[in-house]
Amino acid sequence: MTKIKPSLPDYKSPPVSEVAVAVQFSDLHGFPAPYLGDLWAAFGRDEFPNVQNQEVIAPMPGSEKERVISFVDPSCEIPRVWFLSEDQTELIQFQQDRLAFNWRRVNDKPYPRYKSVIEKFEQTLKALEKFVKLHKKPLSYDTLELIYVNIVPFDDFGGAPNIGAFLKDAVWRKERVFLPEPSKYSGSWEFELPDLNGRMFTNAYSVQNLKDGTHASRLDIVVRGQYASPFDKNMKTMLSWYNKAHEHIVCGFDDLTTPEMHEKWGKDVRAK
Repeated sequence: MTKIKPSLPDYKSPPVSEVAVAVQFSDLHGFPAPYLGDLWAAFGRDEFPNVQNQEVIAPMPGSEKERVISFVDPSCEIPRVWFLSEDQTELIQFQQDRLAFNWRRVNDKPYPRYKSVIEKFEQTLKALEKFVKLHKKPLSYDTLELIYVNIVPFDDFGGAPNIGAFLKDAVWRKERVFLPEPSKYSGSWEFELPDLNGRMFTNAYSVQNLKDGTHASRLDIVVRGQYASPFDKNMKTMLSWYNKAHEHIVCGFDDLTTPEMHEKWGKDVRAK
């Protein structure tokens, strides 16, 4: 059972749009595509009845795999496969060197909280480990990653010219002689996290809803780090990293955003 540190900043209505928990491992070379049907069964066909093929994504930035040149014919690789829940809110992503579990906000469904997401990831990873063990293809972990995507409508803080009402460190000075008010913006910050053997990456930029044309601010917070013990099959070791990454993301989000927005999201401090 996953234990979450108490007394983290918490919000009744957080602007979380998506959460992804991912792990990168050594390539499962020789993993035949027909096995994907069996893997689907291992993940749970009833819980994830929809399947889609996607393009294979590149190695995680900064990982050892990123610096290795591959001579494998891309046509021989298994695809990246999505296994989706019926309501599309939950998604398992698998390719021959990566596993990820995503929660996505669909039709304004409430965020189920980190505890629920990390437990689903743990179940999924255990299913994969059991499956590859049967086929004698042990996993060697490489890089861990936790991603939070937040979407905040411009109407909530006044749009690009008033970005300082949302992000403390992004202020547009009003006293301008020539330039008009900006209609869009983008910015990024990067922080070293020695205790996680990695870094936190934050990116803020304006986006537009293609359905209704409304504008919003998107704030991505990513924590990525090297896994210190590639062959350590103790799930507690890995989950401890994700829990610490979650603490950094929650506290970092609280640090980056303004008290006015905290009040709008219903900030509270309690055990999660």
